[in-house]
Amino acid sequence: MSNKIKSTVQIGDKSIDYNWVLSSRKTKTISASIDSNFEIVVKSPLFMTKELVDDFVVKSYPNLQKRLFLKYNNSYFNLAKNRVKILGIEYIIFISLGHTKSMYKIVGNQINLKLKNPEDKHGIIKKILTKETERIILPMTLEKAKILNLEVRKVGVRDTKRSWAYTKHLSKFIFFNYKLVVFEKEVIDYVICHELMHLIFPNHSKEFWFYVSKICPNYRIYRKILKNFF
Repeated sequence: MSNKIKSTVQIGDKSIDYNWVLSSRKTKTISASIDSNFEIVVKSPLFMTKELVDDFVVKSYPNLQKRLFLKYNNSYFNLAKNRVKILGIEYIIFISLGHTKSMYKIVGNQINLKLKNPEDKHGIIKKILTKETERIILPMTLEKAKILNLEVRKVGVRDTKRSWAYTKHLSKFIFFNYKLVVFEKEVIDYVICHELMHLIFPNHSKEFWFYVSKICPNYRIYRKILKNFF
């Protein structure tokens, strides 16, 4: 359970708005992010005072500005500009409102959204990308695992906030971020190789990166592309 408060802090001569989310979960940390509406969201425990949260926003603001710039100018996933890519190919989003049910249709390089409410846009795009990730990336993963003679017991899709995928080393489960499908196939292939190596190495040891480099020599290029997304 959480409470959301609209708040403001003064930084120099600028008033910075942010959404303060007080979580009742057992957490002692405070974090800040940029949401899909390009607004600052700060999450904190219930006991955190506004003074402490304001101070955190002030200290975090340079990094938040950078993330906001990257997000607003993101060429792969930019709902503010109604642009999204699938396998590196750009699709333009066209919206019509006032429908009894929100739905979509992909025609060529267009995604036509018929929405009941404007707020449904993000959910429909998430649904599209999730389906594409399941259709494209999950079979790619199983095929690559077969080539490398590695056992994968389960692959799936998740809405991970700050990672492109994660692997459960012992259970041999791999889950991918639903947005991963926006990238070119070679970038996706790197993420797949990265996670498959975690079936052998649970951490990012020198040995881990040695084997990643063997199966994906250009991995440093792809890591930079992925890092610049968030």
